[in-house]
Amino acid sequence: MKKTKLENNCNILKEQIKEHTNFNRARIFVIVGLIVSISKLRAVNLKKLATVLNPRESKTANYRRIGRFFNEFSFDKKIIAQLLSSFLPKEKWVLSMDRTNWKFGKVHINILMLSVAYKGMAIPIVWYVLKKITKQGNSGFKDRIKIIKKFIDIFGVDKIEVLTADREFVGKIWFKWLKKRKIPFAIRIMNNKKVKVGRGEVKVNTLFRNLNLNEHTFYRTKKTIYEYKGLSLIGLRMKDEFLIIATNTKQEKALEFYKQRWEIEVLFSALKKRGFNLEETHMSDNHKLNTLIGILSLSFVWSHSIGEWLNEKIPIITLKHGRKAQSLFLYGLEYLSEILLNYEFREKDLVGVFERLKFDDFKK
Repeated sequence: MKKTKLENNCNILKEQIKEHTNFNRARIFVIVGLIVSISKLRAVNLKKLATVLNPRESKTANYRRIGRFFNEFSFDKKIIAQLLSSFLPKEKWVLSMDRTNWKFGKVHINILMLSVAYKGMAIPIVWYVLKKITKQGNSGFKDRIKIIKKFIDIFGVDKIEVLTADREFVGKIWFKWLKKRKIPFAIRIMNNKKVKVGRGEVKVNTLFRNLNLNEHTFYRTKKTIYEYKGLSLIGLRMKDEFLIIATNTKQEKALEFYKQRWEIEVLFSALKKRGFNLEETHMSDNHKLNTLIGILSLSFVWSHSIGEWLNEKIPIITLKHGRKAQSLFLYGLEYLSEILLNYEFREKDLVGVFERLKFDDFKK
């Protein structure tokens, strides 16, 4: 039977993944099928994906195949991180660490992710599904060390411009480890954290009490935070509280760095709600979820790359308040979905979108 235009382009992608990984052809068939199906339907529901995974097979056969894939396959952290890094600039990266969670039945699912800030929306790079059973199950220092160690093992510490993180990601052991590894960071600390001033201690927010709304400044002397000596403090007065950042790197850029942390929040929104509806998955098994995040991450960078490409040709409209009407990711995803649903009439466009999913050469 003659292959369709979509199948021909998928075969080119399969060969490229084969060239860059140690995955066997059966696994690659499902990986590519899932990336395309998720991008087409903008959904992660396995029963929905089974209707389009392989049109030459029945929905039942496709569903069984998908089930076997998630039961048996797991992405190597190094390989998936290298594939995703193909869509990032070659210079040093601003990293953002954060945790997202949702509830399936009585099970609380927590994912700790390390991402790279990039053009308004972070690119996922390394993640772990945490062994927590409650929403309140914050990451511990062991989880944080584990994920940074994995990043360093793959890319090296010199690839880190700065690590940004919110108030959850603090603590003596964690800060001691960051100091030992000489990792530059800009991490928000809690307003009520005590610091030494003269012979006494005060809450850190009192150091910035003279600031006006939306005004920021650097504290005149360096302080010890979580037993890490010599940290610079930057304070920003907001409506109801202060944003206070502790940093061991360029203090004049710390606030700018930290603001890029928000990009991981936009990424989570894209994965969970506005793009792929991750929260609709019925998966709760850690092994399966890790694999699903890998598939979604590849789908995400494909759409983001297409969005960049489209934006160069027809820029996204800027609204009156100065924000873009939509993200590069959503711009690309909407176009990609349209092309995949109507590929028989959009051959040139179909080739164009597949050309955006190319990986750099790197050692396996």
